[in-house]
Amino acid sequence: MGLSWKKGIFYTEFSFGIVPVFYLNRKQTWKLSPYMAPPSYTVASESSCGPYYYLSFDIAFNLKYISLFFSLLNEYSSLNYTAAGFNGTTGAWADVDEKTENKTLAFEISLLINLGQSGFKPQIGYGRIVDEATGGKNYFLLGIKKIMF
Repeated sequence: MGLSWKKGIFYTEFSFGIVPVFYLNRKQTWKLSPYMAPPSYTVASESSCGPYYYLSFDIAFNLKYISLFFSLLNEYSSLNYTAAGFNGTTGAWADVDEKTENKTLAFEISLLINLGQSGFKPQIGYGRIVDEATGGKNYFLLGIKKIMF
């Protein structure tokens, strides 16, 4: 769901989405033969997970041949599942309950080349992502963006 607004050369868009609960069906097999006995271990699990949400805020300054584009993205997801692992005391294979949370914040700045009214614009730019897993990293944007303004 989202809202957009255009006035002259200025364009902005806000969108968001939420999935409060989702279902996960998973099967994992580890095969470490010949290093361990038994040579393989399989675990299958089903669980209800959630939530997942995203918030996106875009701003563009649309000039005749290029557009300066800024984007801010925030995502969160929570996932519960059973994985194949080891018992810490015995060292034997075991089913391990896992919970994974992903919190991401990303900022992008790029130039879009205006190719007429099709809405498809070649994009070149820079992005910075901040998450708890990596602490943050930079990335280079090169692609095609579909925007209607």
